[in-house]
Amino acid sequence: MRPRTIFALAAVWKILEGIVKLTLTLNKRIYSPLIILVIFGGMFVTAVNARTSMLTRILAVAAQPTTDEATQKRIDTLIKRLGDEKKNIRQSAVNALVKIGQSTVKSLIKALGDENSTVRWNAARALGDIGDPRAVQFLVNALADENESVRLEAAKALGKIGDTRAVQSLINTLEDKHEVVRQYAASALGQIGDRRAIKVVAKALKDENQVVRNAAQEGLTLIKKKPGPGE
Repeated sequence: MRPRTIFALAAVWKILEGIVKLTLTLNKRIYSPLIILVIFGGMFVTAVNARTSMLTRILAVAAQPTTDEATQKRIDTLIKRLGDEKKNIRQSAVNALVKIGQSTVKSLIKALGDENSTVRWNAARALGDIGDPRAVQFLVNALADENESVRLEAAKALGKIGDTRAVQSLINTLEDKHEVVRQYAASALGQIGDRRAIKVVAKALKDENQVVRNAAQEGLTLIKKKPGPGE
């Protein structure tokens, strides 16, 4: 039932209740219709004012700013959900953390060291979407994670952030034993566009895996489009 309907019914009920009380009080005496109308009109206004007052209180509570402590509790809860066994819950948690923004970065950086690899790679993913450069060195460290999903998400995140501090580590990651990690390392180097990576990315054109070769070709094209020093 809609709120408007509920409030309307409440007002009507208030009026009916008043009629009963008035009838008992007046001992069935007949009053002028005008007087009765004035009395019932006043009761209706009282009911409407009660409704308005309640709505005002609800809106006031909803408009209160979220405290830092409450925000942190929410962030902590979302971080835990990054390791949920259900994919849609993990995705929702990532989206929520990204929406909150930079105030989640410290907690997400900490989550890169979580014992659960699923938490780690989703944390890297969220950091990439937020794009805060404070996360760069920690994502660089994550390129050496024992789990390949963490490494590839770290590579993707570094590509999105686009900080040149990650270039050398991404170059090293082109030697990763997992082709999907090499693929995203090549893509990330293309996104960053640092010309120091040209020779190494060109070498990846001969990778044994076709997907890696394609990523290297795309990365190389992006790097060459970037203007060099003095250009």
